[in-house]
Amino acid sequence: MLANMTELRILFLWSIVNARFSEVLMGPVDLNFLQNLTKMEDLSIKSSDVTDDSLNSLRNMRALKSLSLTGCSKISDKGIAHLDTLTNLESMFFPGCNRLTDTCLVPFQQMANMKKLSLSGCGNITNVGITILKNMTSLRELSIGCKEYGSKISDAGLPNLYHLRELKELRLDGCDQVMGAINQVDRGWGALATLATFAGILYSFFGNRSLSRSI
Repeated sequence: MLANMTELRILFLWSIVNARFSEVLMGPVDLNFLQNLTKMEDLSIKSSDVTDDSLNSLRNMRALKSLSLTGCSKISDKGIAHLDTLTNLESMFFPGCNRLTDTCLVPFQQMANMKKLSLSGCGNITNVGITILKNMTSLRELSIGCKEYGSKISDAGLPNLYHLRELKELRLDGCDQVMGAINQVDRGWGALATLATFAGILYSFFGNRSLSRSI
């Protein structure tokens, strides 16, 4: 049915277990029915059964502006590599995709329109990944999740994000090794208005770049 809806622009697929929605089957989700939906602009998928191979079916969605993959714990950097054709993307969200590493960020560098990126719950992003993100200069909102114990992002990596002059909101969930860089934040991020850190501390910036802290 969906495969014939070629004019579809927005689609939310949550808690799917296979492409035939009337059945509950074990195994990976088959997204082949999406291949002809080339006019899609906003796609949201929430399923723990989406695999790397599943994402290959999204390659023809070149009109896509927003993509959300929530709780897709089986996808890895290999699957994200299939998305390198989606150069019109403006927003990408990967909450709970905990197998992703720094390598998944490489294709994003060519997405010149990218404004929002969420890697919340992706605890394998390190300082190496931060050096990749610095090239995404159109970013306005960025969320990164560090593992609860043993943050992989530190003061050494965070200053690379100072290159993101359009960044207005930065969330560093669980990143407990970046306070030194945060205390020097006035040296970068000219547009930053909100900064949320590992302990639920929220920093707000004012016109004179003064810093207000709240819990």
